[in-house]
Amino acid sequence: MGPSKNRTHRADKFRLLADEHRLQIIELLLSGDQSVGDIAANLELPQNLTSHHLSALKSEGIVSACKQGRHVVYHLEAKVKTKSGKKILQLDCCSIELY
Repeated sequence: MGPSKNRTHRADKFRLLADEHRLQIIELLLSGDQSVGDIAANLELPQNLTSHHLSALKSEGIVSACKQGRHVVYHLEAKVKTKSGKKILQLDCCSIELY
């Protein structure tokens, strides 16, 4: 990937993560897998809007989903490291420290 495409790729990731609800979803999934309904309830969002955010995160490989019975359960695909008590989300373009 050339420098220009690399910058565009990073910018796309930052735009994706610039949404407060998407960051909240990532924070929820740090504690373990959750269904769409559970995530929606925790965020106090309609389930269709939660699904929209999850779909965006899934398309970038940050989360993945599996069907468990009647529920779709999401889990974090991005690697997470802990350093000095802080969680660091490692993406293919960059690392983001979560508080």
